[in-house]
Amino acid sequence: MKCLVGTQLIDESDARISPFDRGYLFADGIYEVIAIIDSKMLDAQRHWDRLERSCGEIDLPLPMAMDELKGRIAGLIEANGVTEGRVYFQITRGVAERDFAFPETSDPQLFAFVRQTDLVNTPAAHDGIAAVTVPDLRWKRRDIKSIALLPQTMAKQIAKQAGAGEAIMVEDGFITEGSSSTIHMIKGDRLITRQLSNDVLPGVTRASIFDVCADLKIAVEERPFTPDEAAGANELFLTSAGALVQGITSLDGKPIGEGKVGPVTQLLRNKYIELALQTAD
Repeated sequence: MKCLVGTQLIDESDARISPFDRGYLFADGIYEVIAIIDSKMLDAQRHWDRLERSCGEIDLPLPMAMDELKGRIAGLIEANGVTEGRVYFQITRGVAERDFAFPETSDPQLFAFVRQTDLVNTPAAHDGIAAVTVPDLRWKRRDIKSIALLPQTMAKQIAKQAGAGEAIMVEDGFITEGSSSTIHMIKGDRLITRQLSNDVLPGVTRASIFDVCADLKIAVEERPFTPDEAAGANELFLTSAGALVQGITSLDGKPIGEGKVGPVTQLLRNKYIELALQTAD
């Protein structure tokens, strides 16, 4: 497989990044993951917009003009012949002497790779996944898509050890989000999900699901909710670029609803894929 280091497409085995890069020393960088179906990037413009916003929040310049960046990522996907999967890319502040403060000048670095993997027809799409709750141990700027992911990896490991597919993080008695996803529930005739703030990442797939709900005339309510409320929901599901729309069938060992992927979740997933492909790059 080819990866992208700066502007160069090279074999992954030949990829080299300096250990003095601030991404390695301080996790000083921003990343994005975009889903690929039928060789198209889903929700691409929303990902580009979020990348620019996150970089702006930490005063991190893009390493190249946005149009060139888009072209480089598209070229990486084409060079590897990926038709369904994910592309990951990150921008770091680059190489500098190790000092906590930002360097006076920086040379931002781009790194990207792509993977072919099933997104549409996966067992979990039909069977759903289990989830467990964990304390939210992250920093206070979760709206920034930082490459500093140690609390999320710890949460995901707890889920793995419990035989679950996702960890749902809880702070002050309320669900914030999943370790790598946005959490939603269906209660009655509406979708309920947490409102945006510095406490959660502005999920790209979350925003697109709102479009789907508008198309299907499903009411959306943005507010905090507790694990107990989630456990009593008709349906519980997550959204992310990696999982698209994924049903959660149990929480902390107790079934959600009938213990299977619910009809609204399945409808939202199918309609999301349909609409996303209509506007995909």
